[in-house]
Amino acid sequence: ALRHFSEQNYEKFDSLVGENACQIRAVKITFLASDNTIDVDLLSQRASALQMKIEELLSPSSIGPILRSKTTLEEVFQRGDLELSLTSDEMFLFQAFLLSEMKSEPSNSNVLSSLTVKSKTCPGNLKNYGDVSSNFTSDTMRKLRRLLSQSSVDFVKELAWDLGDPSLIEMVSDKYLYVHNNAWPCLPMYWTYKILLKASMKKGIPIVLKARFLSASDEGFEVIEEEDLYFSSVQGEHDFSYINTTPDENDYNQPACIFAGVLTIDKATFCKMKWQDDFLNQSLSDAILSGAADHRQYPDPSIDVEVNDPSFDRHLEMASKKGFSLENPSLFFINHVYPMLVKRAINEEEQDQEILISF
Repeated sequence: ALRHFSEQNYEKFDSLVGENACQIRAVKITFLASDNTIDVDLLSQRASALQMKIEELLSPSSIGPILRSKTTLEEVFQRGDLELSLTSDEMFLFQAFLLSEMKSEPSNSNVLSSLTVKSKTCPGNLKNYGDVSSNFTSDTMRKLRRLLSQSSVDFVKELAWDLGDPSLIEMVSDKYLYVHNNAWPCLPMYWTYKILLKASMKKGIPIVLKARFLSASDEGFEVIEEEDLYFSSVQGEHDFSYINTTPDENDYNQPACIFAGVLTIDKATFCKMKWQDDFLNQSLSDAILSGAADHRQYPDPSIDVEVNDPSFDRHLEMASKKGFSLENPSLFFINHVYPMLVKRAINEEEQDQEILISF
């Protein structure tokens, strides 16, 4: 986890928890990367020192006396000073990495069976790190999901208080908290997105929008073309906003939130330039919040949010009319949000080719 974070492989922390809050982790990881709050070198040194202690304890000369004395594992940890204390941010990073490792991604095909992303959890992937039981991997997955979902909720609440908006603080209070499967605390999606967008703009976190243009076929949806749009945060007279621009050298080395999405097209009449003009004719915030309003607010679609919020109603109507909804994905339908370095996000195809050539 530390190696990937230091090498800016932020997509390696794209965890699958199950409460449809990938956007929270994406923003949190970009914040951690921007603030340099993780001392990778110090943590690596401490972890390496502990690893040496453990290897020494597992040597024949050490483990024999331990077994004969019937010492418990807890006592071994205490006597050997084997605990590694982590801050909440460091723990968040570690949990996100492990849950990302326990994820099975759908194949990168040119024909999609669905407009939504269908990743699966494979806790057995943890066995790549050592000889552990299936019960251990499953128990670890369940515990990490509970911990990370709670940390995600805490992060959004903290951002709401930092923004100082009473209406947003109210919407992410315990009044609107829902615990999915009696394990994963969740907040309503639309207002969570509002908070994350405002905080990201204030923080100067860029956004890369990755659009895949789909044409319906007998097999599903055929990927006809793809397009990336880069947005940077600017401060206006009254507030921050996102504008479409071209990244420079400094921008390329920034962590960004990637909004991956799809739109359906008619191959016979489609024009990419017209789509780009139509999309940029609305603000990026409206596009994202419309998608968030159209999405189910909690993992359980039967759970509704009863609140009088004109902005929610406006964005819900916009999603249907403008093409940001699952029923009408004609402009852009968000199907995933994850963190990534800007230059990797924009030049993924070129970088993949370079890797192949190097091999």
